[in-house]
Amino acid sequence: MKKCPTCNKVFSEEALQFCSDDGTILEPDSGPASAPDLMATMMSPSGFNPYVPPSPGSSPGSSPGGMSGEIPGSAPIAPAPWDKPKAAWELSADPSSIANPVKPQNLYALGSMILGILSLIVGFVGSAFCFLCGFTGVPAVIAGAIALILAIKSPERYSGKVFAIVGIAAGVIALLLPAFWWILSMLIYNLK
Repeated sequence: MKKCPTCNKVFSEEALQFCSDDGTILEPDSGPASAPDLMATMMSPSGFNPYVPPSPGSSPGSSPGGMSGEIPGSAPIAPAPWDKPKAAWELSADPSSIANPVKPQNLYALGSMILGILSLIVGFVGSAFCFLCGFTGVPAVIAGAIALILAIKSPERYSGKVFAIVGIAAGVIALLLPAFWWILSMLIYNLK
């Protein structure tokens, strides 16, 4: 049996070393053994707050009342170091440090492919509109050439090599379509 010298409560647990109400060190009770009031030791007084914020000058591991909160005989636990998170612009600019760098799409290559396919569609629709192939075929070839040069010179920066090749090929075929339609019409006219 142990007794609190401040509030005079008696505790039957031998493992307790501090009073659950006021935190005072318990002393051995030499008085008559009486049944402890279990409700008094289990319920805390109204308004009791077990959390006491640390004072500004105290160290992180210390607690009020002089108790350190550490297990006797163990080494103190050091807090983990915390670094301020880095912003996106503070990260490494080295592309090899990024797992999967995304290359920006070369707009010249995309435009070349779209213009080349459009010129093929216009050229195959009919011979009446094949003269319009030059309006889309020439820009397709020029934009494809620019995109291909950019993709070959700096492949880490520009993508779209395949789009550029498709745009150049479609543009060249579209530029040759008027000649094909002219030759075909001449052959048909001479056969009659």
